[in-house]
Amino acid sequence: MDIPSHVRKKFYVKVNVETYIVKNQLYGNLERHKPYMRYDTDGLNQYQNFLYNRAINGLAAYDQNQIKKMKLSTITEIQKTHNKTQYCLNIWKQQITNQLSTKLLNIIWPCGKEEESKYSRKTKRELIDSTRNFVDPKKKNKLSFRDLGIKKTDIVKKLIAEKILPANFYELK
Repeated sequence: MDIPSHVRKKFYVKVNVETYIVKNQLYGNLERHKPYMRYDTDGLNQYQNFLYNRAINGLAAYDQNQIKKMKLSTITEIQKTHNKTQYCLNIWKQQITNQLSTKLLNIIWPCGKEEESKYSRKTKRELIDSTRNFVDPKKKNKLSFRDLGIKKTDIVKKLIAEKILPANFYELK
């Protein structure tokens, strides 16, 4: 019996998520005829990921037992590096947000229209000039890296440029 499409949409299938995940991990995605699951890799080895995570997450990259065994000087150095990283990335995210807002203003008020008044051109120029270089270190930019189009490799390059990660980061084993 063929069910019309407008009726079919009202039927919901109950899926046991745990069973689905276990089957997917054991047998892969059989719907796509792939016998295995493919994971995205970032090209970094374990030590490079450790340094990256320590810079981004600070002491949260460690277990409580590991933190208890550390010297106080090591803990303060990790916190200092973490704070510097967060400060640097926050400023960078604000700069990218400012660039995106400038692009948006240029789309809203395109240049070169004859009917555009001097007042609207002046307003546009003032808005762009006021947001172009405005960065407030005290204000936390809450946009995610994904929303801003920033990838992990971009973050690593920025941290190397700011000398938070070593210059030979990609050669570390």
